[in-house]
Amino acid sequence: MDGSPGRRKAGVPLRGWTTVLWGVFYLLSVVASAPHHLGKEFVVAFMQNGLQQSLNSDFKLLIRGYSPFTAVTISMKKPGLRMTVQVTTGQTVLVKIPPQAEMVGSKIFDNTVVVRANNAISLVAINEKPTSADSTVVYPVDSWGTEYQIVTPNVGTDRYGEFVVAAWDEPTTVDVHLKATVNYQGQSYPRGSVLPIKLEPFQAAQLQSPADMSGTRIVAQKPVAVFTGHTCLARFTQCDHLVEQLQPVSSWGTTFIVPPLPFDTQSDIVYVSTSQVTRVESQHGASKTSRELRPGRSTLYGLQAPNSLYLSANNGIQVIFFADGGNKDSITYDPFFMTIPDVSSYCHSYNIFALEGYNNYAILIAKTSETAGIMFNKTPLGNVGWKPVPGTDYSWVRQSLGGQFAVHTVEHKTSPFGLLSMGIREQKSYGLVAVCDSDPCRAMKCRTKETCKIEKGEAVCVHDYMGTCMGSQSLQYHTFDGMTVDIQGGCTYTVAKYCGQDPTLVPFLVEEKKSEGNFKEWLTNVLVYGYNISIHKGEGGKIQVNDQLTRLPATLKDGKIQISQNEGRVILQTDFGLQVTYDEDWAVMVAVPSSYFGATCGLCGNFNEDAEDEMKLADGTQAASVEDWAESWRDPSCQDDCGGQGTLQDTEGCAQRCPQNSHFETCGTACPATCAHPKAPTSCSKPCTASCQCDEGFVLHDDACVPAESCGCSYNDRSYKVQEEFWEDGSCQSRCRCEAGGKVTCKKSGCKAHEKCTVVDGVPSCQANKFLTCIGTGDPHYTTFDGLKYDFQGTCIYQFAALCSQNPSLVPFTVKVENNNRGSKAVSFTKTVTLEVYGNTISMSQEHPRKVKLNGAFVELPFTQKDQFELYHSGVHGFVRTKFGLRVSFDWYSYARVILPDAYAGAVCGLCGNANGNPDDDFIARDGKRAKDEIQLADSWKVGDVPGCSAGCVGDCPVCNEEQKQLYRGDGYCGVIARAGGPFRNCHRVVNPGNFLEDCAFDACQYKGRRDILCKAIAAYMTECQSNGAGVEEWRTPSFCAPVCPRHSHYELCGNACPTTCRGRASPEGCASAPCTEGCFCDEGFVLSGAECVPASECGCEHRGRYYKKGEDFYASCRERCICKANGVVECKEAACGAHEECRVEDGVLGCYPAGYGRLVVSGDPHYVTFDGRAFDLQGSCNYVLARVCKPEQRLANFSVLLEHDVSGRGNVALTKKVAVSIHGYTVSMERGRKWEVMVDGEHFTLPLVTEDRKIRIGQEGNNIVLQTAAGLRLLYNAATYLLITIPDAYRGRVCGLGGNFNGDPGDDFQLPGGSLAKSTEEFVTSWKMPAEDGACTDGCNGNACPVCDASATAPYGAGDSCGLIRDPTGPFGTCHHRVSPVEYFHHCLHDVCAAEGARDALCHSLQAYAAACQAAGAEIGGWRTVTFCPLSCPPHSHYELCTRTCDFTCASLSVPAPCSWTCFEGCQCDDGYLFDGESCVSLEQCGCVHQGRYFKAGETIVSNNCSTKCNCHPSRGLICEATRCPPDEVVVEVSECRDDGIPAAVAVFVFFRDAFITVNNNMEVWVNGLFTRLPAEVSEAISLSTAAGNVTISHTSGLDVLFSPNGEVTLTARAALVNRLCAPCGNFNGDASDDLKLPDGRTVKTIADVIDAWKAKDFAGCRASNIVRMEVEAPVYPVQ
Repeated sequence: MDGSPGRRKAGVPLRGWTTVLWGVFYLLSVVASAPHHLGKEFVVAFMQNGLQQSLNSDFKLLIRGYSPFTAVTISMKKPGLRMTVQVTTGQTVLVKIPPQAEMVGSKIFDNTVVVRANNAISLVAINEKPTSADSTVVYPVDSWGTEYQIVTPNVGTDRYGEFVVAAWDEPTTVDVHLKATVNYQGQSYPRGSVLPIKLEPFQAAQLQSPADMSGTRIVAQKPVAVFTGHTCLARFTQCDHLVEQLQPVSSWGTTFIVPPLPFDTQSDIVYVSTSQVTRVESQHGASKTSRELRPGRSTLYGLQAPNSLYLSANNGIQVIFFADGGNKDSITYDPFFMTIPDVSSYCHSYNIFALEGYNNYAILIAKTSETAGIMFNKTPLGNVGWKPVPGTDYSWVRQSLGGQFAVHTVEHKTSPFGLLSMGIREQKSYGLVAVCDSDPCRAMKCRTKETCKIEKGEAVCVHDYMGTCMGSQSLQYHTFDGMTVDIQGGCTYTVAKYCGQDPTLVPFLVEEKKSEGNFKEWLTNVLVYGYNISIHKGEGGKIQVNDQLTRLPATLKDGKIQISQNEGRVILQTDFGLQVTYDEDWAVMVAVPSSYFGATCGLCGNFNEDAEDEMKLADGTQAASVEDWAESWRDPSCQDDCGGQGTLQDTEGCAQRCPQNSHFETCGTACPATCAHPKAPTSCSKPCTASCQCDEGFVLHDDACVPAESCGCSYNDRSYKVQEEFWEDGSCQSRCRCEAGGKVTCKKSGCKAHEKCTVVDGVPSCQANKFLTCIGTGDPHYTTFDGLKYDFQGTCIYQFAALCSQNPSLVPFTVKVENNNRGSKAVSFTKTVTLEVYGNTISMSQEHPRKVKLNGAFVELPFTQKDQFELYHSGVHGFVRTKFGLRVSFDWYSYARVILPDAYAGAVCGLCGNANGNPDDDFIARDGKRAKDEIQLADSWKVGDVPGCSAGCVGDCPVCNEEQKQLYRGDGYCGVIARAGGPFRNCHRVVNPGNFLEDCAFDACQYKGRRDILCKAIAAYMTECQSNGAGVEEWRTPSFCAPVCPRHSHYELCGNACPTTCRGRASPEGCASAPCTEGCFCDEGFVLSGAECVPASECGCEHRGRYYKKGEDFYASCRERCICKANGVVECKEAACGAHEECRVEDGVLGCYPAGYGRLVVSGDPHYVTFDGRAFDLQGSCNYVLARVCKPEQRLANFSVLLEHDVSGRGNVALTKKVAVSIHGYTVSMERGRKWEVMVDGEHFTLPLVTEDRKIRIGQEGNNIVLQTAAGLRLLYNAATYLLITIPDAYRGRVCGLGGNFNGDPGDDFQLPGGSLAKSTEEFVTSWKMPAEDGACTDGCNGNACPVCDASATAPYGAGDSCGLIRDPTGPFGTCHHRVSPVEYFHHCLHDVCAAEGARDALCHSLQAYAAACQAAGAEIGGWRTVTFCPLSCPPHSHYELCTRTCDFTCASLSVPAPCSWTCFEGCQCDDGYLFDGESCVSLEQCGCVHQGRYFKAGETIVSNNCSTKCNCHPSRGLICEATRCPPDEVVVEVSECRDDGIPAAVAVFVFFRDAFITVNNNMEVWVNGLFTRLPAEVSEAISLSTAAGNVTISHTSGLDVLFSPNGEVTLTARAALVNRLCAPCGNFNGDASDDLKLPDGRTVKTIADVIDAWKAKDFAGCRASNIVRMEVEAPVYPVQ
């Protein structure tokens, strides 16, 4: 059979092309189209709607998610727009797009709306104005094509038909073959001409014409998107905008059903487009017609209700429905445009939208026999009036969808069907094809060992694994299923063969001939695709194809077969996955994909995972023995004794003629004479054998017959030629020489440095220690073992390198790397390196500098595990060195390295490649196919997830261009690497500096020249130079990458690779010959104790093979606790963990840790739930003791937590105002509304913060401040209405306060400070009240009656759109109910919302409290906020995310690791390229510094306690310190002047600030950065929004207020700070009215009209003041075709 089975479509003919990706493993698959509506990348064009750009436009995107945690980025190039929204499975989000997205005119535009998502989404675009609207499904980029045909209906209007061609991320050229005259870019192009258009990335060209442009052909160089329609088209009613995204010609279908509208009794029009001569059969009701349509035309067909239209064509056609408007009851609706799907594209499942304010309908088209199986919103459709479609076995029906916004699901389990949606309202209408979201794998039938996956928009059957059959140097084979079989030499055997019945699998045959002891006669034949490929192993891998000698590499059958060579060994690969390769001994390996499961035969077996049934003969019967089975696969033409002839047979299947100086004997000696045993035949007791025998006077030596006199010496049963040297034994310590006369002389010797003694086939020799190195460095730049370089920015856990061969002589190992973002989602760094070997797990992480974990516990270096591995420091790197020579190193920052012994060459896989010497095949994914890019490669080697990890940056990921990087290639930055006369000049000839220079420039530019990033990039080149023995000169200076070393140490450029440690005798193997390395080294008299330099007298202890520092208290085991004392003495005593504790390893240390934690919750106004679960409410506004230690114990840290309440004005509701925690000698205070900052001992600190003794760590995680302590107390506060405190179980019964005594009994929680029980809640609360400083506090509701909400008052708030969300099992919090009971939170919500008289913010705070509780408990929740429901206002340059890890994206994270304590929380996340600098998001170059665990903003000054040193935080250079002293009576304050704020060019009302874009429409709806925002709101520290008396006010701290009233008035108020700083029609605000009428160029004019015209905003070009009146034109009715 000639044809690849690799990819075939279910139910359709094979494609006419095949994509072949070469590699170690191959894809054998079946494919079916996935829903073409779903994708990750889209472009939307909002075409001109009406005659001008209007401020009242309502452009929207409906985004639907199909996976959890889907981040969607919407951006526009000009004017700049970028926003990110989150959707989850089954959630639909409506995003408003600003009016500047409208394309007005016939020209090039840069305002396409680009939508990117990290998971598949569907997208619908709505282009709506007050009296004109339409919508379209937006198709993803991977469904675009290069050829389209335009349809622009023109039936009686003076407006313009229009279409848009849009490019993706690469430039392209487009030829437009015009069918109407157009004016484009100010130039006229006549009908029949070809208009060439060049588009840059994300650009679009819009063409308009008053004439009908239908039939215009679009031909693009690269795939493009095409939108078509009309500015405003009228027929029977007012005009309406039309828009539809077209599908490329390559996607057109042949069979269509067009049902009539459910509300129309008039005729409508169907446009049929053809690209070639096409015969179209149609049936309209009972009327049948057949027409031959010419190419390049759009033919009109009429559709008269209630008839349907059936179309069938012999070639692909495009069918567009034009509803031309009409009347339905009292509604006069306008025209709309709608694509009709091909019947073959129907699918099993859809989602369909109903729009607000429209009468919405759905039309279903299904097979008549399957209509009962359709489910509408998970329930049967019911008894509806299906109407048959004449000429088909289909029927159609309409379904009303109501008048509210909704998303409906419609599905059928087994039968695909069609679905359309449409809606009408007064003067508006829309039409849409429903969004198909079927699982295409459901219809796929894969083979037994195949799995359906979605790849590139298609469902693909992928083999599960590769079956491998191995030969060996002896006459053995190991079958696919693991059985071992022996064969006889000298004959040809069938090794593997296709024996199945599947016609889609390619047949093949692999046969091999071996001769025992005669390697040169080995031969393999591969028969595939009609070729006979012969591989002659004894002749250096000579290849013959159909008996013709062939040079390698060779490609056969149009690429279906590729034959290459690696280190002299042949590799044969086919497109369907067959591989024939060899190991270093020329033993064959045959691999086939599991698609061939159970369908092979031969010595490799039947490949069915059952080794017990291998012995089946060719006729299917069971063989009597393994020998009989093996012999059944021998070529029958080969006979055991070769026919008794004097020479061996030359017939196919037999061995070659005897070699030189030998002859054949039918009964020759089985013990031939050799140089070592020349008299062996005389003492031979074995029977004779038919074999080749040496001629007289010759003896056997190294498989050849040589003259007997040429034999030299015989020594240890081996023969050596005269003057031949050899090692006396396997120790390689004595070198011998064969002298004339058979004398052997030996002398003491040994292998050279970097050589090892190796015994191969019993012969010892010194072999060079060859190693292959793979590096991941920077952000990160990878260099594989074979030298391939690439970058990859994923943040999950990946297989860096691992043994992938089945060679039993190689020790298995796996090296994994985990990457993380550091301030930028555009790039990532290596965070953790893990080696798994000998059953142990060894890891080094950025989180724990200079430390190594062994099986989860820290070990001090150096450390040795006998006969397995060593761990040690070398310069700035930590090393693991295994017994078999593997070395893994990490610098605890980003430089990861694997140094691989050459024995593993070609036997490894992962991000580092296969180490076979060929970089061209390093891009092989796990499935054996060649990856298309770095992301696909690395994603295939992903072996683990971490919270929030991804395959790369999502959304806009700005990286530097060449011009930007050029600065950083200069001498002031990375140029030192490649400078000809620079410190690295002696290394240039050893290690090419070019790649390292580019990597450095990339990293430095990405981080705006930050010195830590820059210096690490240069140090990477330094490491590579020194590793290769190259000399390097001093490159660090006091002002450039100055080294900073810890106490008692100093910097050395070329220090000892294995410095002296307290375990001096435990120096790692090979240190003496290791090259020197730069780093910090202990001063004279000091040695390394772990990672610290100490005097030798202060060295620690060794205990059970591990080193411990002096004074260290440690658990040697769970039963033994020890302390390291002076002089290396270890004192141990029996130990046991206390009550409520358990022994385990935590944070790398074995010890006693809490068995559990108690939880204390304060939420709402506020509601308390004690440690033991007792609930009560507190309405006071005083200070209270929440929890403190009342029964101290020596091993427990004392702590106290105090709360301060205040009472808000609305409803006299009490709220938490302040939380103060005292522990470990610190007092930490947090206040309501103040995120990203705390007070510690009265001093303000910006988060994150780690105290110097590391006992307290505080960070911002999403909306929450999280405090963690060494004692185990943790506090989470959302700076609003939710507080969570957890304490270890060891505190049970030892605490008191409002949180109770934590003894497990809620009944006695109301204890007074003296220990007695309170008689009431009021008494209990009052007893824990702290004295107020001003004495002004109340015990409840400001002395007034506290609000009371009974069941009737709270009932309205229990609905599903209010507090009922909390307990809705199918709602966004349903998945949390099993972790956090919703009952208390639901009742708290009812109370708080009722007390606040239904205020939305009270509801949002209640929901936010439950969301925080859920996420703190580790539960996943669904998206519950929308742009209209509880939107979270985020600062400029940030956006809301449901599950974010803000602690990973702070300015501080650039310098030190800031691990998040929880998986994720909802909150604001800085946009790409920005980091949290406190609560605000700043660009990288504006970030501050970290000093002793504390973060300082750029420009802040740090003064030492004695005022002797002052350090200034420089944004890129870090802390810059100088000696200082404070002058008397003087305080110096540095003020940073802000640049002029951009003043908005407001036209009813669009307000542009540097950090926000605010829109207020005529419905008084406010949109901030594209997201709906409820008032009042704080947009940022500088911008606030408020409403009063129906007016909306936008206020900026610069002194500008913009007030917009419902009647359209706009009032601008400027305060004194803006004097003489304004411009535009409102004047310059300088106190002089005479110079207000100024133009932008400074000229003064006489009229305000001239001023207003001159200041017209460019983004609104085309605006006119005149009123536009719609024209109603009577159009002819087209007869039925």
